[in-house]
Amino acid sequence: MRKSSKASGWLPEGPGFRVFASAPTVPPPIAPSKAPAAWGQPAIEATIRAWYSFMSIESGELRKVKDEWEARFARLPIDTDVSQIDEPLRLRWRALPKCRSLDGGTRPENVARARQRGGPLDGVSPALENPPINPLTGQGRTNADVARETNAWRAYVRQQAHELEPVYQSDYLFVLPPNQTLQLHRVASGAFVEDALSPSIHFQTSEYRQTPNTQLGGFWGEFTLKPNPNYNPQNVKMGGVYVRHNEISRSQIVLYNVQVVPVKRPPPPPGQKPVSYIRVLASSLARLSQVCPEFAMPSELPESHADDDVETAAGGADAAEGETAEDSDDEDPPPPIPDGFQQVASSSLVSISHFLLWSTVERQRARWHHGVVTKVYPANYTFRGRPYTHDAKLDGSQLIRGVNLTPELEEEGMWVALQATAAPPPPPLPPPSPSPPCRSPSRAPGGVREGQNRVFLRFP
Repeated sequence: MRKSSKASGWLPEGPGFRVFASAPTVPPPIAPSKAPAAWGQPAIEATIRAWYSFMSIESGELRKVKDEWEARFARLPIDTDVSQIDEPLRLRWRALPKCRSLDGGTRPENVARARQRGGPLDGVSPALENPPINPLTGQGRTNADVARETNAWRAYVRQQAHELEPVYQSDYLFVLPPNQTLQLHRVASGAFVEDALSPSIHFQTSEYRQTPNTQLGGFWGEFTLKPNPNYNPQNVKMGGVYVRHNEISRSQIVLYNVQVVPVKRPPPPPGQKPVSYIRVLASSLARLSQVCPEFAMPSELPESHADDDVETAAGGADAAEGETAEDSDDEDPPPPIPDGFQQVASSSLVSISHFLLWSTVERQRARWHHGVVTKVYPANYTFRGRPYTHDAKLDGSQLIRGVNLTPELEEEGMWVALQATAAPPPPPLPPPSPSPPCRSPSRAPGGVREGQNRVFLRFP
């Protein structure tokens, strides 16, 4: 397999070198076998015949065993020609999986998978090799490389326009099982990458139990895997440690691609097993409110979600107040340039240190914030699926936040770069005051005479 996803786009230069004189025949002929003497046929036959006299069976059964072995010896080839081997005992040629191409894309087909897939990924597969993700590690390729390419492939497919939402392994979903309430699930097994867009995909999920937010309800609480009350390590039929749901289909999915983050909790007391908790991001809960109006967004986000990206959630709040995005754009105030700074193009600066950013922070309405850069990230850096270019402190706060200061957003007027203006030189320091004279060492306080132990006092 090629490591690079763009390797198939490379075109050779020049006439090249001839590798094959003619097209190979299919199926190819079987290679000649070893000569009987080379693999020890006479010795093997003699050994088996010698065991006849030691077999403690009836004479009729013994005759049957001898006939069976002698018939097998007679079917062996007398030379290296493998065509002398009986047809059922010859090696069988199995053709490689065939490829099907739609819109220029190719992907290896498997008969079992093709029956239920229907080719939903063929339209997007031209961008990557077949298979779309190389699962092999070693030779400088790590598990992190595989995970990075897997996430890149998933993001690529999700950005395309499809009739159905993709479902991938380890995705979080809001699921409504039959005769049950809405639940948070995670795909546990059965969701193969080539079946992500299949309309008939079936998979197994793990159910999560919520510790609800008593003030808001809904799904604003914390989640952990739901234990299986019937778990019995001596009886595998009772299921695993946690509750799982088999044969989950698209008809039961209410919301796809739910974004979650881990929740930090104090360590448990000694002797207790640690339990991990997660919570759903406000952006996913905002999407859920559009699908299920009964889970409406609150007017203010709870403290647990205060640092979430509230673009989607804020949009829902603005809509509830009767405002539109166009109205808010018309009323955006110009950036208030602080004293001692001037607005400049970021391309004229070697590095950005001060800036003004139009954003929503701490559940407030969008406004301009004065930021000071504390860290610069490498290109294409993302955190929780969001791109960031810098870390900064906003409005004099000690809390460090990630910001995205790109030229594209600068052109849209979402932020401006600041440069400090020339300041007058600081006033000269006052001259130091004269120090008082030190006392004579020959007559220190306390009557200490010269030649005795002396005490020296130094005055400021």
